[in-house]
Amino acid sequence: MRKISDILFDFMKMSESLQKRNDIVILNNHLFPPASAGDFNTASDVIGKQLDKDIVDFYKETNGFQLRWISKSNPRFNPSIHVENELPFTYLEVITEEFYFDGCVNILPINEVFFDIDWNTVFIFEEDAGKTFNFQHENFNLLHLKQKLRPFDLFSRNECMSFFNGSSNDFLPCVLQQSYYLDFNTSRITDFNSYLEFVLANRAASKFRRSFYNKINGHLDELLITHEDFWNDENIFIF
Repeated sequence: MRKISDILFDFMKMSESLQKRNDIVILNNHLFPPASAGDFNTASDVIGKQLDKDIVDFYKETNGFQLRWISKSNPRFNPSIHVENELPFTYLEVITEEFYFDGCVNILPINEVFFDIDWNTVFIFEEDAGKTFNFQHENFNLLHLKQKLRPFDLFSRNECMSFFNGSSNDFLPCVLQQSYYLDFNTSRITDFNSYLEFVLANRAASKFRRSFYNKINGHLDELLITHEDFWNDENIFIF
């Protein structure tokens, strides 16, 4: 398993390789200043346990990451509009605006993930009260379960990747939420390092998350580990 700093270095190399391609246009590519010590303490207090080392190491390097690109073959592509922007896009733009780009990583700042955004206002919970759901072989109150999902990569209007802070695991599992973030039970479960390696290997292409992680009751399967040595020409999605 590689260090997060090495993965982020390769993120920059990936961005450079995408910029050299003639069939796509990079729209955003942004690293940010590191998160503060106070942010780490507050996040740990909110979730009631220490953050994974890989999560801490990521946010020590950059408090978020944005990469967005569009294919010139996309029917929405407009060369007069789709040019690289020196400014980051709004983190929640993916939710509020029509989002049709072909590649996107939109890893939120640690404060947005864990305490500045009330995710209860994003998801609809009322009808879940009193229901029970078995997730990762543990029984949860469905309302409580959904309140423990913390989106961290808003890469599509319909889908996002989230941490789940409700299991007995000693790490924060990563879950693909689909159907406007309401469906979480058709996802394989992975870890943060594996997810970053997935994004890197597949050049942040948005549609490949569903192709790779989607599986009915996939949360009941063993943890999906996809570190650097997992990826080869046979399992990388080609675009």
